Amino acid sequence: MIPEKHRTMRMYIAVRMKVALDEAGYTVVEAAPHIGCSSVSLYRKLRGERPLKLDELDRVAKLTGRDFSFFLPSGPA
Repeated sequence: MIPEKHRTMRMYIAVRMKVALDEAGYTVVEAAPHIGCSSVSLYRKLRGERPLKLDELDRVAKLTGRDFSFFLPSGPA
């Protein structure tokens, strides 16, 4: 079972990824090959059902023109 703190962080990052992809004009199907996963896997990551690897998050940042810090919460952990 995933600790609540990790689940919350996963969902926060997933929401920020959705925002970045939407604002950059990418659908999940279009973005998945650039990120290095299948569209099914990306859908699951965006719903917080699957963990996201740091290199995948880095690819999302580069694809959408966002700084990596955009996807992380600010303030104390």
